[in-house]
Amino acid sequence: TTDVNDDINTDINSRRQQPTSTPTSTADINNRHQHRHHHPMREDITIDNVADRVWLRVEYQTLRRLPRSDVIIFTIRILRQKIASVADNSEALTELVRSLTKMPSDVRHYKDSTWRHARLIKEWGLSSGHLSREGFTES
Repeated sequence: TTDVNDDINTDINSRRQQPTSTPTSTADINNRHQHRHHHPMREDITIDNVADRVWLRVEYQTLRRLPRSDVIIFTIRILRQKIASVADNSEALTELVRSLTKMPSDVRHYKDSTWRHARLIKEWGLSSGHLSREGFTES
């Protein structure tokens, strides 16, 4: 018999895609059963609580071809952490805010609450000293 775990562990033909990230509020995480393109921005998320109420969600997606069976499997690993913990690494927070505030308009429309959370995160980061004004253009 073939042990699937052996195939996964010995697979040398795996490809790892770049991670994707999206700030997600605690309420968004709890309401995943709703079928929407995006979740509306909650009115109770403010500059004062955004770092504790909004989470960064990162997905690592892989496609692997199992060498013995030639089957392709798709896996997703999801990591979540509060924005406040991302702020421990100012370079990571700066890059996150920079990339989110430069979203193309069609993506902004689709991910409306994500874009508006990003604006609050930027304001919070600047006012709390976790971000500097250097390197940011107005969005």
